[in-house]
Amino acid sequence: MVRLNSEHEARKTEPFLLRQQIQRMIPDPSLVADAIVVPSGVAILAPTPAKAATIFQYKEIIAQRFGNAVVVRQESWTTFVIGPLPKHISTMNGPQDPLEGQLLQEPGFASIRDEVPIRQMAWTRRSKESSEPPGHVRIHVPETKTNKFPSSLQLFGAAVGIQRIRERKPVTTCEKCHGFLSTRTCARQPRCNICGTEKHEGSCAQPKRCLNSRGPYESTSVFCPARPCRKNGVLVRPTSAQLRLIRRTGRKGFKDAHHAEKTPESTPSSVGTADPKTKES
Repeated sequence: MVRLNSEHEARKTEPFLLRQQIQRMIPDPSLVADAIVVPSGVAILAPTPAKAATIFQYKEIIAQRFGNAVVVRQESWTTFVIGPLPKHISTMNGPQDPLEGQLLQEPGFASIRDEVPIRQMAWTRRSKESSEPPGHVRIHVPETKTNKFPSSLQLFGAAVGIQRIRERKPVTTCEKCHGFLSTRTCARQPRCNICGTEKHEGSCAQPKRCLNSRGPYESTSVFCPARPCRKNGVLVRPTSAQLRLIRRTGRKGFKDAHHAEKTPESTPSSVGTADPKTKES
């Protein structure tokens, strides 16, 4: 990744020309598969991770040719939360925040610090807002080094747990039937997400009804009981038996919510009508 300022001339260069220019900066042009202008600068793509590492060896040459640029290795980072830890520790110089240097100097951290780079370290937002003495620290380490990061550390005389924060993937929802599946694999006809009937143009004035639970709300509601829930970081779907119960309850809820609507009109009075038993003469 070549980081450039917003006014750099390289941002205006055509992609194919940009790729050719970068290929001329290094001895082996085959190392560069493509070059793309991105918000932070220019992304240099390599066919393999090994070739990407080779390109990175020429970072100073590339930065010099671009001018006013910084070449960095694009990496994915993983978040860990460490705690509970005291927000202030007693030292010879008085109470201090452990993030001011003492935490990284602890023997537990020192043993892995050289092997596992740490990019950022800060108290979690909840710890900052809480008045409780202990708190939790959020750190970021390279994804390639996560297997070398321990599950606990001995810090400030106590064993402290470490939890890996995994990225939460959103619940997949079909844009056609509004069920919890991929739109690409759905063979159903498009349905209205409000009333649950066949897809129609314009605003929907029909009573709301969920296609998943049959309840009196839109199919896109995040409070739908048929929606998969997350347990220990894993999405869990309702079983067939649970789904039948959810839909039975949903139908009853819909019926109770709309039983007063569309009631039959009263039968007109028989004034001015002939008696059905009277025969015409």
